[in-house]
Amino acid sequence: MEPIQKLHKFRCGVQDSYEFLPSTEELLEASSSLASHHNDLTEEEVVNTVKCLSYYCLNSTYTIELRKKVLDDIKRATNKERLSTIVHDLRAMLMQIKREKISAQGRLKSEETFMLKPQRGFSFTDDKVRSEWAAQGGKRSIPLFYVVLGQLEHGEISSNLWWITPGILNILDDTSELEGIKLQGVVLLRQFLTQTVDVTHTAQFNFAGSGLFKLFEPILLSLWYHFPPSTDPELSGKIWETVSSTLLALYQVQFAYDPTQYHRFVHKFLSETILQATLPRIAVEYTDLTVKVLKIVDSTIDILGPKSVAHMQRLIYVIGEHLVRNAFVTLFMPLVHQITATLTKVVIACPEERVAAHKYDFLGCVLILSEKCHSEGTLDDKTALSFHEFVLLLKSRGCEWEQEEREQLSGKLSWGKLNI
Repeated sequence: MEPIQKLHKFRCGVQDSYEFLPSTEELLEASSSLASHHNDLTEEEVVNTVKCLSYYCLNSTYTIELRKKVLDDIKRATNKERLSTIVHDLRAMLMQIKREKISAQGRLKSEETFMLKPQRGFSFTDDKVRSEWAAQGGKRSIPLFYVVLGQLEHGEISSNLWWITPGILNILDDTSELEGIKLQGVVLLRQFLTQTVDVTHTAQFNFAGSGLFKLFEPILLSLWYHFPPSTDPELSGKIWETVSSTLLALYQVQFAYDPTQYHRFVHKFLSETILQATLPRIAVEYTDLTVKVLKIVDSTIDILGPKSVAHMQRLIYVIGEHLVRNAFVTLFMPLVHQITATLTKVVIACPEERVAAHKYDFLGCVLILSEKCHSEGTLDDKTALSFHEFVLLLKSRGCEWEQEEREQLSGKLSWGKLNI
């Protein structure tokens, strides 16, 4: 069968059933055929093929590499005119729910404007719209929306914001499917912030001036609070990784020209959401989750740099009290390695004099972990090396110990000696 005939068969399969799921080979072949033969197709065939391929670009059934190839091939086959047609079709696929707080231009109305018309009670009309949208294959609009946001240029945002804003918000507000719909709204927002918006060209569009930050930030923060066991731990992890990357992108775009405010909001997220509300709660009961959250801590430290010192004492306390001291911490060695990696981030980022002031705390974490690993039989060469390297890092960052202290600390180890 010729490639163009196969593309026709692929389109028919996608269009005939909302449940159609091509095999990896079928998706790969259709994507490659579009890239190679889009000039041999009619405009309508190209647009329909792009839409059909787009429906699978966020589907975790397929590898990241394949989904990236699909996105690349779609971009190769899409020009300005075709994208305009796809946008027109996409708008018809989105939930048609009016947003009281959003102006006709897709920006936040003044508080006085939307406070004059309060909504009372449950909107059965909106619920019906959502049900019909889902029944008519509305979920397919989400990955197509993602593709469009990846190709819209920054200069086109203002003329399209009127449908982009309510489109994302209506998906974020969905209560029927947390992972399949609501969380995908976060993915769309992240795509908009990181791929569509260009903070260096505020004359064409300035996100900070749109007022949308006030709408999106509370939604993201409230979504974070899906803790196990009420939420499946794996889903909690997906939520936290998606929300954190989107929230940090939101802060970066909103405060692109106000670093003080940018850091203030990142400080607040790290302190209140992660160190106070999350890490103590999950600790070693959900080790995979804790590793993910510590990696998010690493991301905030990368942003804050030396200003991370404001959280150093609490970081040491939370890690030491809830992780290092826990009797079961060494049963999951990736967590031990991540604890060491996060402490390393802190030591490198913070001023030397503050690191030196907490030298006993840092060293204590490593000594306790090493002894626990040794007693549990999990102290392999890789782990022992990471402990040695951490101590050397402390010394390079101005941490010094008296001769007597070095002898006492190193001599009490049951598994060997650290070059303190």
